[in-house]
Amino acid sequence: MLRKIFVSFWLTVVVAGLAFHGASTALHQAELRSNEREQQLVTAARDAAEAWERGDKARAAATMAAINRALGTSANVLDAHGQSILGIPPGAAARGFVETATRFFARGVHGVVGDSGVQLVGETFESTGAARYTVVTPARRNPFLWLAASRQATDLVLAVILILGGVACFVLARHFAAPLTQLGAAANAVADGRLETRVSERIGARRDEVGTLARDFNRMAERIEALVAGQRRLLGDVSHELRSPLARLTVALTLARRQADPAEYLDRIELEAQRLDLLVGQLLMLARIESGVEIARSEVDLTAIVQEVVSDGDFEARAGERAVVLEEADACTITGNPDLLRSAIENIVRNAIRHTAAGTEVAVMLRTTSDRVTVTVRDHGGGLAEEILDHLFEPFRSASGGAGLGLAIAERVVHMHGGSAEASNAEDGGVAVRITLPLLLSSQEGESGRG
Repeated sequence: MLRKIFVSFWLTVVVAGLAFHGASTALHQAELRSNEREQQLVTAARDAAEAWERGDKARAAATMAAINRALGTSANVLDAHGQSILGIPPGAAARGFVETATRFFARGVHGVVGDSGVQLVGETFESTGAARYTVVTPARRNPFLWLAASRQATDLVLAVILILGGVACFVLARHFAAPLTQLGAAANAVADGRLETRVSERIGARRDEVGTLARDFNRMAERIEALVAGQRRLLGDVSHELRSPLARLTVALTLARRQADPAEYLDRIELEAQRLDLLVGQLLMLARIESGVEIARSEVDLTAIVQEVVSDGDFEARAGERAVVLEEADACTITGNPDLLRSAIENIVRNAIRHTAAGTEVAVMLRTTSDRVTVTVRDHGGGLAEEILDHLFEPFRSASGGAGLGLAIAERVVHMHGGSAEASNAEDGGVAVRITLPLLLSSQEGESGRG
């Protein structure tokens, strides 16, 4: 926008400057031509006056007739008494011009211009015989000179310039202000809760800062709408997930009061309380991660964390006739929070244990490249539909019937560490979850650092 405003005003100044330069040049050229004509006229009049003094009246008349034809004038030469030496009777204006010109001649001024504009032009001169003559001719009406000298014309030009300038400024102001007004209205609409509000595509298609601002606003509005919709959905899901264990707690308490020995129902109450505690803990961790709170970071031996998680996961999986194996583990070091990273990998491994078939194993691999590390956790279950995979890392979107917060927490932890998480169906069955994180050091540097 700054560039457009600068170019617009700069072009306005350039156009105005060129217009004034052109007018000044034209006026100067007209003045030069006028002076040249007057000089030619005075020279011919002096020759005619000298011929008349010699008694050659025919030559005097022929000289003035020739110059009048050449210049397209009707000049007359008058003596000091206002009488024409060419035999052309002068008018009252010409005789008055001679008197005025004579007075001016005494002061060194030859041309005469009246207050009402140029009516007659001429010059008083002396012949070789010291006689005084005045050549007089009606002034030619040059429209440009009249326009330059007229006060009314000057006012008209000024008015036209002001009107055109006002129109140009109005168009320019509207060009920039109208979209900003629409942006302001859209912002107020979003502030009032109408999150579906967007700036028109016509404004977004502009190739200037206003268009960029409109596109950024639309992206911001879409993001806010998605976040608010997600928060509302999350609130509904949380309410639903909390209602189920609370309902079971209520039922268990009611039955316990009716029994003489409530031990059985106390165990159920304890189980539901543990589930509530786990759910609330996961919700608090998810809220903490999504709030963007800065976490403590340090150099983390990711290989050691993966090995510990695999060992613990394998111990838990034995109860279900399953296993967790570490197929590959490159040595690597990353920057991050060890507790959150352990929790993220552990959530993914436990989710795989729940989905892998009995008698199968969960495979874990840790591979490094020059600047990235990838941890892959793959189960041997039945796989998932594509529409479920697309929302696998969203809260309460678990395919196992649980709360579905583990993978959501894991994905956000990975994102917090500058990485990404994705899930896909394996070719021979099961689901593979891959998390990719940036490396701090190469494997060799990591090993030397731990030594």
